[in-house]
Amino acid sequence: MKLSKSYTLDELTCSGMCYAYCTDSPPDSPLKRLITNVLQPVQQLWKEPLIFFLELKSDYLTNSDPADENSKYVALNAVYIQSSNNTALFRLIEKKLPFHQLVWVDGNPQQPEYVYVSYNHINNRQLMRMIHVGNQKVFTPIRKEHNHSKVSQKNQI
Repeated sequence: MKLSKSYTLDELTCSGMCYAYCTDSPPDSPLKRLITNVLQPVQQLWKEPLIFFLELKSDYLTNSDPADENSKYVALNAVYIQSSNNTALFRLIEKKLPFHQLVWVDGNPQQPEYVYVSYNHINNRQLMRMIHVGNQKVFTPIRKEHNHSKVSQKNQI
């Protein structure tokens, strides 16, 4: 099933075990909005292959055992993305696309391991950094530096 210009249902499902998109989902589902407003535009702007990992949650209404191969999963409004240059990808999304949260995931201060982006109708444009500390995920806001906030050495005398 074709979901957008570049993506099919098969490309956005996990190895046949879960369903990221149901054929009876409304046309304005969270996944469809994510594809339309984030995945398709970022692919067109980036012009290189991207690796996507959809954020999924178990649909416990159909089956309470997530390990069961018949369990269904539903896509949330977020995706992890990897590219040849995750820093440049992060900056591109920050400057050009709508988002609710844009997260620099793990990695180091120069290069994230992944870029996490969520989309919804609010689009707060929150910039965050996420690191693992033991088994915990720790989120901290990323503050933009403004030129006027830097004090030159000359003015400190």
